[in-house]
Amino acid sequence: MNGALLTVLIIVGVLLVALIVLALVGKKMQKKQDASKEQMKAASQSMSILVIDKKRMKLKEANLPKIVLEQTPKYLRGSKVPIVKAKAGPNIMNLMCDEKVFDIIPVKKEVKVVVSGIYIMEVKSARGGLDTTPVKKGFMSKLRNKAEKAKEEAEKWVSVPGYSEHQLGLAVDINGATYDLYFWLQENSHKYGFIYRYPAGKTEITGVNEEVWHYRYVGVEVATEIYKQDLCLEEYLQMNNK
Repeated sequence: MNGALLTVLIIVGVLLVALIVLALVGKKMQKKQDASKEQMKAASQSMSILVIDKKRMKLKEANLPKIVLEQTPKYLRGSKVPIVKAKAGPNIMNLMCDEKVFDIIPVKKEVKVVVSGIYIMEVKSARGGLDTTPVKKGFMSKLRNKAEKAKEEAEKWVSVPGYSEHQLGLAVDINGATYDLYFWLQENSHKYGFIYRYPAGKTEITGVNEEVWHYRYVGVEVATEIYKQDLCLEEYLQMNNK
């Protein structure tokens, strides 16, 4: 056997060994990944959140708990991950999101999700439906749709001139340096006759996105009834045929 052939056989042998090792390592990593998924699934729970925004952000800039960053290898901390900013109960937080559900989770809507820790594993349902891949349209059609959507979104945040409760003298904005003020107002404003005018989860009814600063005076009796029954003003008026 000549030297060249022997060298080729040695190289082939080394490659075979390397492939076998990679296959074994791959199986071990797959088992660890499967075990990790099972642990996450066991610790998961269903909850409703109001999705404020979503974007891909660098892990080190995503404002996640410090322990998440510490347990992530340094070379991965600059990579972008899908992040969802959401309100769960009184708390606003950033959550990581599974790639499979990131594109379909809708913004500015109340969504029922399956969460494990700070990781959104699955979307169960959403008011108004989930985001889907849009059908291709012509340029002018896209432009008109964008203009209509922009108008709809603007009207959720800014009232049409002449229709604002502020212009009509019915409401006030109360702003503070921290969210603690808003939590206190939501629990106590009814004692003074004010209602939390545009609460979270009521956008479908009020037509306006949540405004934690916006309060309207309706009197102590009505404000207390609205607070106790967890209503918005529109629901109260409908219940009382007003």
